[in-house]
Amino acid sequence: MEYKKLSTMLPADGILNVPGGFWFIDDLPAEASYELRLDAHVRCKFILHLGLQGHRIRRRVIFSICGENAKLDAHVLIQGAKNQCIEWVGIQRHLIGNAESNLFIKSTAENAVEISIISKIILDANATKSCAYFQNKNLILSNRAHVTARPELEIFANDVHCSHGAAIGGIDPMEEFYLRSRGISQRAVKALLQRAFAEEILCQMPNDMPCNQAR
Repeated sequence: MEYKKLSTMLPADGILNVPGGFWFIDDLPAEASYELRLDAHVRCKFILHLGLQGHRIRRRVIFSICGENAKLDAHVLIQGAKNQCIEWVGIQRHLIGNAESNLFIKSTAENAVEISIISKIILDANATKSCAYFQNKNLILSNRAHVTARPELEIFANDVHCSHGAAIGGIDPMEEFYLRSRGISQRAVKALLQRAFAEEILCQMPNDMPCNQAR
């Protein structure tokens, strides 16, 4: 599957009718808002890594499922450090039925980072037999960091499959104890567990993305 950067394809109005068979990589500046529209039979994969763009980062993305048998597979990794303020607002909107969308978000927060994750699934009245899923996992690495997660669900159609959820937690003390007992420093343990937590999404990303250059 071919990789395309959004900065080379996104129109001035911020609305992109997605061609089929692409990985889309969001390489936009710190603050960006846009809509991706999937027509019938379009298969789209989407990757976004937030945390490299600056001190204050905001991303608002609408995934509009406009045709039957369309499928979206989206992965978002948020890695906050150095007192960053990062906000994600995402909407999976199904305008018609017999289609599927999947959004998976992971975030890590250290130092005095503030992360806000708001994701909404909207199934319109014509979205019968749709499948829409959202999952969010967040790892807090500092008692000064703060993560807010707000999953929302609006269903106006019958005969659909939906799930959404979010979890926030810290490093497992047993995992930390095991690694420290092997002679690994506390700082290295923190970095190792952070990398392991993010790996589920990192493995979906091209090797030439900045977050993967050290892999």
